[in-house]
Amino acid sequence: MKGAVALTLGLLLILLAPAAYALPFATPNEMATGAFSESLTITGTTVTANGFLITDTITTTYSGGVKGVAVLNGSEMVFFNGSSTFKADGTFVGRILGSLPGTLQESYSGTGTGTAFQGRGEDRDGAGGLNGFVGLESFNGAYTSETTASGSYTLLAHR
Repeated sequence: MKGAVALTLGLLLILLAPAAYALPFATPNEMATGAFSESLTITGTTVTANGFLITDTITTTYSGGVKGVAVLNGSEMVFFNGSSTFKADGTFVGRILGSLPGTLQESYSGTGTGTAFQGRGEDRDGAGGLNGFVGLESFNGAYTSETTASGSYTLLAHR
């Protein structure tokens, strides 16, 4: 009898776990789209056997479903053949899909060829109006000068 009760309790917990996990979120997944522009301040450059390793501070301004500014620390490897890889981490301050103002941590990585680039990112650890926020983004863009770029994004948001 104890085995049957334990099995029933275990099965009940498994069935209720997805519902319990979903309860803190007031809305289902939502999609935000829009544009971004960014400016880069180069903080270091190192010549390597394959190209240049560049470190920088990036200020990104978002419009559309995401409204605000992110300040990130990044690094980019620009290879002699014109391709590149990059990553960055930092803090976003603003609103997403009409939320109250808040902050969250943003990180992304991607690749590029010539002036064009694309990548994917993650938003998490929100505070204020973005408390409990989780987001996955994809983006593409192009450098408009050595220190500026612009493009578009799509963000799958879960609050």
